[in-house]
Amino acid sequence: MLRKWNLFATIIVAVSVITILSISAEEPEPPSIPEPEPAPAPKQIPKPDPIAESEVDKLKKQIADLNLEIKELKMKIDELNEEIKNLNQIIIEQIKVIYKWVISR
Repeated sequence: MLRKWNLFATIIVAVSVITILSISAEEPEPPSIPEPEPAPAPKQIPKPDPIAESEVDKLKKQIADLNLEIKELKMKIDELNEEIKNLNQIIIEQIKVIYKWVISR
């Protein structure tokens, strides 16, 4: 009888171990968290080559010339705007004369 109990206990232990192993084998692995990628190094803007003094002087003169040209163009724009204003007044007067002439007929 003791043998039957030993055999029965062995079977129960074996079944329990097999059940535990099969349950643990069925459990999925937890998802792995990917490692973060290192941030790329910031791009450095290349430093411009130093400009020769003569080049700086040329650029300063060019800037002065362009500023003078801008002033001249602004003056020309003012003159043209004044001419447009005068022409508009002349056209308005002509329209008035034509209108009066048409009405009087």
